[in-house]
Amino acid sequence: MARSAVVGRLRVGLSVDQKEFQRGMAEARTGIQRFSGEVNRRLGALGDLPGVRSLQDRLGGIGKNLGAAIATAAATATVALAGLSAAAINAAGEIQNLSRMANATPEEFQGWAAGARTVGIEQEKLSDILKDMNDRVGDFISTGGGPMKDFFEVVAPKVGVTADQFRKLSGPKALQLYVDTLEKANLNQQDMTFYMEAIASDSTLLLPLLRDGGKAMGEYAARAEELGAVMSNRTVKSLAGMKLALGEVGMVMRGVRNSLGAAFAPTATYTSPLRMYEEATTPIFILPGAQAEDGGTARPGRYDLGLVTDHRQAQYVAAIMGRRTRMQRSWSGVLPGQAFDLVALSVMQLDLPAPYLSRSGIYEVEMIHPGFDPIGLEGSAMRCPVSLRETSPAIYAWNPATDEQDVTIEAFDPDVKGVKPPENVTLLSDASTVMTSGDTTIARIRFSFDPSPSSSTLGYGWEYRQGSDPWQAGGSVESDVVDGAGKVFGYLAPVELGKPYQIRVWTIAPSGTSEQVVAGPITASAGAFLAPAPTPISAIGGTGQIAVTFRSPNNSHYRAMEIYVADVDNAGAAVLLLGPIYGSANAAVTEVHTGLGPGATRYYFARSIDRNGNPSTFSASISATTT
Repeated sequence: MARSAVVGRLRVGLSVDQKEFQRGMAEARTGIQRFSGEVNRRLGALGDLPGVRSLQDRLGGIGKNLGAAIATAAATATVALAGLSAAAINAAGEIQNLSRMANATPEEFQGWAAGARTVGIEQEKLSDILKDMNDRVGDFISTGGGPMKDFFEVVAPKVGVTADQFRKLSGPKALQLYVDTLEKANLNQQDMTFYMEAIASDSTLLLPLLRDGGKAMGEYAARAEELGAVMSNRTVKSLAGMKLALGEVGMVMRGVRNSLGAAFAPTATYTSPLRMYEEATTPIFILPGAQAEDGGTARPGRYDLGLVTDHRQAQYVAAIMGRRTRMQRSWSGVLPGQAFDLVALSVMQLDLPAPYLSRSGIYEVEMIHPGFDPIGLEGSAMRCPVSLRETSPAIYAWNPATDEQDVTIEAFDPDVKGVKPPENVTLLSDASTVMTSGDTTIARIRFSFDPSPSSSTLGYGWEYRQGSDPWQAGGSVESDVVDGAGKVFGYLAPVELGKPYQIRVWTIAPSGTSEQVVAGPITASAGAFLAPAPTPISAIGGTGQIAVTFRSPNNSHYRAMEIYVADVDNAGAAVLLLGPIYGSANAAVTEVHTGLGPGATRYYFARSIDRNGNPSTFSASISATTT
């Protein structure tokens, strides 16, 4: 029998059999002693954590005095563990689970989580990305296919990397090797983004941290450890174990508490006509003297009175039901034939002889099954097996003048339906929304809005689309993520410069979601371009080809060059010939345009790409004619 059931029986099932009562006491004492010994064993396995030794010492005394054990068991766990942080215990359990999913040690995962947080990726999302990395590698190794097929067959061979090198790596080390391979293969930004998104959505955001062998990620991880934000593997294991042990302690303690605690503070839900027949709740009614008389832990009694439409009647019924809950003495036995007229819910006076006089009182019939027993060959005797529960006229005591509480009826607007959406949604995309990490920048769109007026708001959902493409899931934003102006905000990243985007948001509440509010379109931007246009140097015609040379600007913001060609001297008619060509500032870039016929004249233009991905204006033209 469960421990809580054993202890509970001492209170609920008081039998007129004194020997049975004493046996129940002994059984309960033995059960609690066994329970305290088991908890001590589990806590001892956790090591020398703060508060554990004190808790073990306290639990050692439980069972010697059953009454004291029941009265102080829950308080013992709380006081003895004062040295432990509940937040630390919960965090350790979460880190253990997430690092296990990411195939990483807790220390390694926490260091990466510290870095990932700087680019807007929380540890839950990081764990998903690393898990996807492991899954993609395993998929290719097992089947030779999957999202990484192109990487292992096209990119990896260029730098001598094989799938076997990934086989035994942790999630973080596998992702780092993946980025290192992409860098060594000299892929451009577009290809890097393609291969990163093949692993998991939003993994591109980690690129600034993983470039150059993960230098930035390592710095963030080291800084987090220096500041004490990284728990050791041993600490995580111990605290996670503590959470499990305390969970088991808490379940048993709650069972004891719930068995002994009575409903000292009843309340009820009812149907309110004044609120368009919505559900409402009565004020809590404290039963006078109940706490002092019964002892145990006070707990509210909540009753569903959906058919009651008046708050005064609901308050009265809640008080009746609360008092009935306290009447926990019961009696089971056989009454003589004179009790034949009794039916369920009948009230009777039960007078018992010594030594059970204290059990005498007014009882309500819960169950009665009259029957006959044969006596000899011809006789019979009526017997009435019955189950009784204690009752009292005091259960129905009610003085409206003193017991009834006022209920404030809030103003009700029948035109308000459902959850209200957020308001004043705005979009922004310029130099201020660009995310910069070292020498790399990522263009973003910032969306912000006034919180929903609905008081039950849990958070907000959002989606986005480019141009007229289908809507795509964006994610969710917690309701407490607000800026200095009190607006809820978030970012869409990465985005393609010069392309139009729309974002729509809605409110999430326990009762459902609001209608969606669409904002935009807005053109993705990283602000004004920062580097001037390249300078044309020469264009030399040859047989079926033209060699054209431009010099990149001597500017620290320069990152790449694009070369365009046209049949006429008009940049507006030019098409992209090559680019982006990544290189250094103040350097000559030559491109040989082949496949041209004799006597063909071509005009060439070039423009710079700055660190934010913005193109400059076109350079002056330069032309040549083939021979």
